[in-house]
Amino acid sequence: MAELRTKIKRIRTGGQSGADRAAMDFARAQGIPLCGWCPKNGWAEDYPDPPGLLSDYPELTETPSKGTAQRTKWNMRDCDAILTIIPNESAFSKGTEVGLEEGARLSKPMLTVAGLADVPEIIRWLRALPDGTELCVGGPRASECAEAYAVTKAVLEGVSEGFDAKEPATVGGAEDAKSSARRGFVPEDEKNFSPDAVRKMQTASRHILYLIGEGYDLKQATVFVGNHFLLSERQRLAVMRSLATKEQLTVRRSKQVPLSDLAGKEVWIDGFNTIISLEVLLSNSILLECMDGTIRDLAALRGTYRLIPETAEAVLLMLTTLQSAGVRKANILLDEPVSNSGRLKTLIAETGEEYSVCLVIQILKDVDRTLYEKENVISSDSIILDHCESWVNLVAECMKRLSLCGDESGGMHGDVRGIRVWSSDSMPEDAKPDPESKEVVIRAMRSDERDLLKDFLYEAIFIPEGVEPPKREIVELPELRLYYEGFGSGPADHCLVAEADGRVVGAVWTRIMNDYGHVDDETPSFAISLYPEYRGRGIGTSLMRGMLDLLKMQGYTKASLAVQKANYAVRMYEKVGFVTVDENEVEYIMVCELS
Repeated sequence: MAELRTKIKRIRTGGQSGADRAAMDFARAQGIPLCGWCPKNGWAEDYPDPPGLLSDYPELTETPSKGTAQRTKWNMRDCDAILTIIPNESAFSKGTEVGLEEGARLSKPMLTVAGLADVPEIIRWLRALPDGTELCVGGPRASECAEAYAVTKAVLEGVSEGFDAKEPATVGGAEDAKSSARRGFVPEDEKNFSPDAVRKMQTASRHILYLIGEGYDLKQATVFVGNHFLLSERQRLAVMRSLATKEQLTVRRSKQVPLSDLAGKEVWIDGFNTIISLEVLLSNSILLECMDGTIRDLAALRGTYRLIPETAEAVLLMLTTLQSAGVRKANILLDEPVSNSGRLKTLIAETGEEYSVCLVIQILKDVDRTLYEKENVISSDSIILDHCESWVNLVAECMKRLSLCGDESGGMHGDVRGIRVWSSDSMPEDAKPDPESKEVVIRAMRSDERDLLKDFLYEAIFIPEGVEPPKREIVELPELRLYYEGFGSGPADHCLVAEADGRVVGAVWTRIMNDYGHVDDETPSFAISLYPEYRGRGIGTSLMRGMLDLLKMQGYTKASLAVQKANYAVRMYEKVGFVTVDENEVEYIMVCELS
């Protein structure tokens, strides 16, 4: 402890409830001198009347102003370094944002962290500072984050305990370190988002939607209903991020642009918003499928950001998806007040050298307002969606790509979906999707579903009008068995399925095999079919495009198939890029170039 007191000569804070208060109590307990500016009359949200918190914390000094901005800016001005602790549970904190912006403007040494997992990083940062540093500690107030006091106090105590060690150990051990590296992960999520908990949130959402439909504020309605249903803070945050009014849904849907329409065009990307959601996706943490169709996360990284192992993969996924769509230019905007924005810019630039998309990466003070007037904006931020000219749901498209690259166990990359904490029957009638359109999910086939290939192979047999269908045993013929026998053993064995109404209704699969569509030993051959009642709805086209995207990602340069000339599916194959390269009396041999 003596070494820590040598390093930190004073702890400075503004005295507010939550993180500030934890820092003051920690300083007193450790015998570290305490100082700081507080608003006139010692105001804090839990000390509203004079002399305010000065009655219990006389070490602080009043500013001339009763407002909090002067207090915050003067503390940033007078300290030597700034430590900001923003737990993942925190809601937006304007005061914290002001402090981060002022600290950056003054070029103060700054570190922003989220919790106990960051203790080793804090210790390394403190050791690099000169002895006798006056450290300003801050973060959200209690009304913005109920956990702010407890998390801040625990972090500072962890720093105190580990500071004298030569190499600070990871708090919680190796298993906890592995968990903490997962973006957006909170151990309580297993309980917060269990099936029963989700059903409770869906019920609560119906009440909240009624209230906001009557003009009530979303946050106030969530507090009122959340208290009734005993929702945790994280559950309330999930509900608030998922819901939207009828008017918001109408406006956002009218401005949404399909990714397929972006060929040759320029996009504007809310960088941290998009990359953090993709990191959460790749970390197998909680994502929300929201009423407006966006995918939102619960990471809540306000001003604090660290690169994690999934960051590089998230950037790759983003750029690959943009390139596959034929995007000409991508403007990626990163927030200047957020820590490590420069490191992320460098990573994106270095990764982008391998892509044809022209990248312009900027670090700006106000990304949101820059995006308000842009077209083809990529973000899930609700305020940006309401202000921009048009937007693209890129994270949802990336989720689809991961579904196509699924593992055989059907894990995270096998059936990637967000959690829906609202139910469709609670949506306003005129804001619901077309009732005739049923949700269809395209995903990778699981290993326990491979027996279905026989069924779909039989459905793939073209039967001209007036011809008696063959018996199902026909799929046992040697020339047909090669479509499914030992499937999964070859490098080009890939299968995507379409799931609707709770069952698999179609499949597309590829193999390098000596079938009717074989062109060479490097080119996968296609097979595709759907149950009759699901044909003519665009599902086959979605399956084909999904498989072509997957083969591109796997590095294949072309794909082939054989189709009878009388088969109506010829037009679909041409639509997705297949061209006839050979033919015989009854069949076309078609190839799609993937490069």
